[in-house]
Amino acid sequence: MIRTAEPVSPTPTRLRAAVGVAVLGSALTAAAPAVGVVDAPPAFTAWPLLALLALLPAALAVVFLSRGQELTAAAALVAPAVFAVGRLLNDLQVAVNPVAASRPELFRPVDLAAPSPTAGAWLLVAGHVLVIAAGALAVATLGAEPDVRSEHATFFVPATAGIVAGIGLFAAPFTSTDALIPGRGPFESPTLPMAGGVLVTLAAPALAVLAASATTNEARRGGVLGLAAVVLALALP
Repeated sequence: MIRTAEPVSPTPTRLRAAVGVAVLGSALTAAAPAVGVVDAPPAFTAWPLLALLALLPAALAVVFLSRGQELTAAAALVAPAVFAVGRLLNDLQVAVNPVAASRPELFRPVDLAAPSPTAGAWLLVAGHVLVIAAGALAVATLGAEPDVRSEHATFFVPATAGIVAGIGLFAAPFTSTDALIPGRGPFESPTLPMAGGVLVTLAAPALAVLAASATTNEARRGGVLGLAAVVLALALP
């Protein structure tokens, strides 16, 4: 008797690839602060916290995938990918013109001379690109799932939380009396960080509503937890 091989579903394969790419991208962004993004030290020791927060969204997806919760794992990668576009713009400023960036968790200029970007800056950029690619694969996975809604979505609470998060992320993240570390929000920043800040501000409420409107409880849970993890990664430092 000749047995035909069962066809392999592309969805789990694509999802495993998405999670793997997300883990690699998160590892690069976690390693960058420890390696150093410019030839100047950070204002304070932040790399252990930055590494932990960089790995958190991908770790959520790994946990869900290991439990067989494929929809939840895929949905958890969407918000980090969207936010990675804004974070990429922010970190490109470090790579292109560090003196115009205000990132004390990554570096503090030691004098008026402009610091030079090092390998860590490009690790950040590469990590964000990989996280974006992982999100694109995850969206393709979600798009292949049937449209079955298990309950009515409630938009008011997640939308309100997303708006509050967006406003908080767009505000100046700190005040400073140090002339070498200007405390400024996105509107007071150069073009790249300003564009990144606007994108993050708009993405927070939009993704919150998107997560609430997911067609299954599993995707809804992953979307909300992924968004919470990436907002925490941005706000806590």
